[in-house]
Parts: sequence; C-alpha cells; structure tokens
Amino acid sequence: MVRSKPKEYESETEIFTGIASGLNLTNVDRTNVDFFATANAYDNLLNIIKSRQTLEETGEELLALHISLDGPTAEIIGDEAWNQMMELLTPELYNELKSPKGIDSCLANIRNWKTKNYNTFRGKIIFNQEESPYSFKAISKISVTRIQNSDLINIKYKYTDPGICKSTLEILSKVFIRRMYEIKASQSNNAVEYFRKQVAIAREELNAAEERLKQFRIQNNIINYGEQTKSIATMKEQMEDEFQKELAVRASNKSALEKLESQLAVNKQLIKFSDELLEKRRELAKIQAQITTMEIYYNDLSTINTLRRKAQELRAELSDLLTKRYQFSRTTEGVPNQALLEEWLKYTLALDESEARLRIFDERRRYFEKLYNEFAPLGSLLARYEREIGVAEKNYLELLHSLNQAIMRQQSDMISAGGLVVSVPPYFPLKPLPSKTAVMVAAAGVVGFMLPLIVLVLLEFFDSTLKNPIRAESVVGKKLLGTYPTLKLTKADRGVDLEWVKKQTVGLSLQTIRLEQYIKSKQVSRPFFIAFLSTRAKEGRTLMIHELANRLVMLQYRVLVLLPDDTPDSETPAFYDRVVYKNDKSFEGAKRVEDLLPVGYSSNLYDYLFMEFPSLMNNMYPINVSMQAHMHVLVARANRTWVKADEYLLSEYSRSVNTEIRLLLNRVNIDELEVVLGEIPKERSYLRKLLKRLVVAEFKTA
Repeated sequence: MVRSKPKEYESETEIFTGIASGLNLTNVDRTNVDFFATANAYDNLLNIIKSRQTLEETGEELLALHISLDGPTAEIIGDEAWNQMMELLTPELYNELKSPKGIDSCLANIRNWKTKNYNTFRGKIIFNQEESPYSFKAISKISVTRIQNSDLINIKYKYTDPGICKSTLEILSKVFIRRMYEIKASQSNNAVEYFRKQVAIAREELNAAEERLKQFRIQNNIINYGEQTKSIATMKEQMEDEFQKELAVRASNKSALEKLESQLAVNKQLIKFSDELLEKRRELAKIQAQITTMEIYYNDLSTINTLRRKAQELRAELSDLLTKRYQFSRTTEGVPNQALLEEWLKYTLALDESEARLRIFDERRRYFEKLYNEFAPLGSLLARYEREIGVAEKNYLELLHSLNQAIMRQQSDMISAGGLVVSVPPYFPLKPLPSKTAVMVAAAGVVGFMLPLIVLVLLEFFDSTLKNPIRAESVVGKKLLGTYPTLKLTKADRGVDLEWVKKQTVGLSLQTIRLEQYIKSKQVSRPFFIAFLSTRAKEGRTLMIHELANRLVMLQYRVLVLLPDDTPDSETPAFYDRVVYKNDKSFEGAKRVEDLLPVGYSSNLYDYLFMEFPSLMNNMYPINVSMQAHMHVLVARANRTWVKADEYLLSEYSRSVNTEIRLLLNRVNIDELEVVLGEIPKERSYLRKLLKRLVVAEFKTA
C-alpha cells in the first residue's frame, strides 16, 4: 500500500500572539496574569485556525493565487502540481475563473462559481476531495501547537509539492489573522453599540425626571424645601412665643383695668358710653392694629412711626377729654379721679392694643396652619421625584461606566488582534521528509503476528468454560470417566472421521465402567447399577446412556435403562430394554429401584441398570435409590461454565451417595480430544504439520 506513495515536503511558521505578555489596555502593567483566561484565549485561537471557514478561505485564496499565474513557478507551485490543478479545473474552467484584473478578481470569480457549483461533480473534486490542495480536507492536516508556555504558536503543513506547502502556510496566516480581527471587531462593536443606545435612553429618562422636579418646584413655589420648611417652623415658633407673651400682657391689662373700673364705678357708665370718648378709643384701637400688622408683616419703619405719632396724639386727646370731664370728681373712697382716670386710660389703651395684636396673631396662626397643610404632602412628593432622579442618575452612571469599559475592551481587542505577527515566515522545503515505508512495513509485520497471538491468549485467558478434560477435572473436582465429541464440526475439522472418534470415546468410557464393575463384582450382586446425573438440563445424559447401553448390548450384555417419562425417543435404534417412570412424588419417595419398575420387570435379570436422574437444579431425587447406585456419572457439557450453584448442588448430592462420582464430559471439540485419544487422524497441510511439530518439539518422526 505504501509502495507508490509520493514523497511529502514539510514547512512551518511561527506566529507571535501577545496573549500572555502583549499590551492590553485593561491591564497595562501586566501585573496580573489570568492563566485560565490565557488558556481560553489560546483555545479560541487554535480553534479559529482549524475552523472549516478559515481552511476553506485559505483554499480559495490559494486557488486564486495559482490561477493568477501564467504557468508553474517553483516557489508557488511545481510542474506536477500545476498539471494536477489543470486536471481538476479543466482548461475551460481555468479560463473562466482567470481574470486580467489580478488575484482579487480571480478570488471573486472563484467564490461566485463555488456558490453555484459546490455540489456538482467538479465542485466536489476541487473543494471536497482530499487529493485536491484547495480542499478543506487537505488543508485540515495542518498541525497547530503552542510552543511551551510562550506567546508563540507553531503551524506545520505537509504536502507533496514544496511550493504549495509554503504558499498554503503564508495564506493561512493572513486569513486567520484577518478573521481574528473581524471577530474581535464584530464582538466589540455589538457591545459598544448596545451600551450607547442604553446610555441615550438612560439620559432621556434622567432629563425627564429632572424636568418633572423642575415643574413641581415651579408650581408649588419651592426654592429649597428644607430651608423653607425650617424658616416656616422658626417663624411659627417665634409667633407662638410672641402670642403667649401677648396673652399674658392682655391678662395683666385686663386685670388692672377691672380694678380701676371698680374704683370708678360711679362714673363708669358715663365713661363707657361717651360717644366722643368711644370714637377716639375705636380709632386708637384701629391705628394700633395697623401698627401691629406693619410690625409683623411689612416692617416699614416710616409708616410705623407715622402711625405711632397719630396714636400718641389720640392718646393725648383721650387724656384731655377724661381730664376735663372728671377733674373735679372723686372716687367712692374719696381719691381724686384724675390720677385714676389716667391709669384707667393707660390700661384701656394697652388692653385694646393687646386685643388688636392677638387678632393679628390669630390670623397669622391660621396662615401658618394653611401653609403647613400645603407643605406637608409636598415633602413626600418632592422625595419621590428626587428618588426617581437618583435612580435614573445611578442607572445612567452605571451604563456610562459600562460603555467606557466596552470602549476600552474594544480598543484592547483591536490592539491584541492587531498584535498577531508572523515572527518566523514559512520556508521553502528543499528536501522531502524521510520515507517511513520500511518502518510501516516492519510495524505491519509485527502487528500482523502479535495481534492474532494476543487475541488467542486473551481468548484462552477469559475462557471460563470446562473446555477440555484436564480443565474439567480441575474445575469440577471429579475424576474423569470419559469424553464425547461435539457433533458440530468446524471447517478445519471436516476431514475428521466423526464416527471413529465417537466409537473411540464411547469405548474408553465403557472400558472404565466395565473395570469398575469387575472390581466391585465380588461385593455387589447383579445388576451393576449406574446413576446418570447432571446439575442442569440439556447436558446430554440421555445421549450418553443411549451410546453406552447400545455398546454393552453389542458385547452380549443385558441392559435395562430407566428414563423420566418426558424423555424424547432416540433417533437411532435402541437395543436395550427401556422403562420410563413418572417424575412425581412416587419417584421422590421411592425406597428401591424395584419401586420404579412396572409389573413384569425384574432388575435381577439384567447385567447393567442405567438410570437417568432429572437435573439437580430443577428437580428432587430419591435419596434411598441414589445410595443404592454402584456408580455415579456426572454428565456436563464442555462448552459451558461451572458456577457456584453447580458446585453446591454436586456437593450436596455427594453427601447422599456411598461411591465415587465420575465425570463424563460431553460436546468436546475435536482438537481437545487429543489429550484422551492422542493424535486424531485427519487431512493436514504440510505447513500445519510442520508448525505442530515445532510446537510439540517433535523434530524427528519414525
């Protein structure tokens, strides 16, 4: 197969990746190196190099390079490879794909043609056959490895033409570097574009929240809610303090006035109801109320001073009126009225002034209550608007940060993708690779010899069947009585005289039985009772009994055979007497063999009595009858395994017998019978005879 194999040339190139030690914007100082991320990056890089798309693009560009040439060029494509290309393309297709505009135009023609004709016969042999240097299967034989733990990767390629070998590596390097850049750019651009859109949406939401807060402040005249509420609370506390003080002043004035009026009880009514006096008093009270209002609300000093001068004038006029009316009067206690009237006037005016101030304070209190009712719910609304702005602002800043990170990652990916540099360009191989024909032939010879040998050894090692007499005696633990051959011969055994083998094996088994009968003849009476048993069904008990009984009859012995009633009739004639018994309770409880014989039969009339017991695994057996047997024969197939269940059943049966149990191995392969019969006569080739002599070390024959 390797005789006519063409010689191969190999070229290689090294590419610096910069993945581990190159510049990275996200980690400029390279203090932390993530080995897992580095390994992942190298896996991605190697998979991109080996990807089908990269290799197919390489094949397309390699074909475009060759088509752009006018003939073979040793550095690019040799004569033999050129002829191979022309056979793949045909002259008509070559002229169709070739373009005077250069390689790029040829490449466009190739891709257009490939899209339309990829599944055609011509398309498949160019781009899908392993023999074509432009196919994915041929270029996929590149070997890509990382050089130890460095930033370098090594790419090797073998081909039968040195120019194609070198050109393929050059084009492959360009293609996968370009693909890496495109993948990085596409991935980064998608992330940056996404975050740009999200930042714009977040900015609009933030502006809308700020606009709502602005309109809320304008509608409710809020400049600084905290300072305003603080100022209102301070003013209200001050007003309450002044209100309480004014209440105390009014109470004091009212008490003094009541005392003076009690002293002036005689003229009290006159004073109270004097029209002129009351008019002046009302006017004075009105002016005093104006003064209080100006002091509390407006604090206009010019207006306040004018009102105070007018109030002073009214007080003087009231004092004069009282003096003229009561200057000759006295109180009930005889005290002059003038002094008391002056005091009465003083406290009356003070009481009026307090009443006016209290009315103003009461209006002020209602104003503050209204202001409180307005400002109380505004606080929660204002907090909600400010919270919305805070959430929107936080979201905006997070997205803005993510956008900056994406832009930085984009630039970092562009730098890393652009950092792939061909550090060692592919060389033009001058000599082909050494031929491995001799090594392959030698290896094939070794494998051809060792593999069958190993298979045979393994088959022998894992073969757990009884197989041959020696193994059967060792596994079962019983002495061999005899053997019987398998009736299904293989192709190698078709030259064997099966009848001769059967006759020999039955004869040997029968010889052992007769010897055993002879030894015990002085101790036991007729008939010689042999029990045939097996641990499982279909072991060949009936066949063994049939063969042995017929041979004994031929030797002029009288033989009686007891079989279960479900035993099928023999295909060959039976020359012995045959009796069947029912496998029921009568069989299990039988005390003697005579209990199982029908009327008219007597065991004493026979030389041998063969009795078949049902399989021990599925049936009961009469213990008394088994103890009467002079010999017990265990029948077992050579092509089955001996398990613990078989060992247990045989061990328990051995406890119910008085004599030794012998093993009769059935269905033994012809080759395995040589242990018992010696060399079995059959047709053999000279080579097989020679090999057998070598194996048994029999170099000389008689």
